Amino acid sequence: MNFRRGGRRYHLVSVVSEVQRRILGGGTEEAVVSIYGAVHHYAVVFVNDWSMAFAFIECVVSSADRHGKYGLSEKRRGTDCFTSLGGGLRYVDVQAVDEVVGTLDVRKRHVVLFCSDRFSHEQ
Repeated sequence: MNFRRGGRRYHLVSVVSEVQRRILGGGTEEAVVSIYGAVHHYAVVFVNDWSMAFAFIECVVSSADRHGKYGLSEKRRGTDCFTSLGGGLRYVDVQAVDEVVGTLDVRKRHVVLFCSDRFSHEQ
């Protein structure tokens, strides 16, 4: 799915990422999370004849990540939500893009909709 903003097409994607989170006792651990962002463009870079593909994403903003630095969503009743785009811009490895997701505006919140099992649709 994609959506329009300013006349251009953008894809809202879910990206698998790792973050450091605090644990009891004052330590930290790595946790795998989904971050969200709108893809502005894709780039392929050749380094020593080896190609690498990147997506340039604009992170989402949520109450869990007000500045949009990480693109983390807010959890509401088990659903990932965010308030807007406008977070940080960054390149991510295309292989980290898990899926293209859609949005539904509910009470001025974008609710991220996607299938939890990508092979569950019958044809």
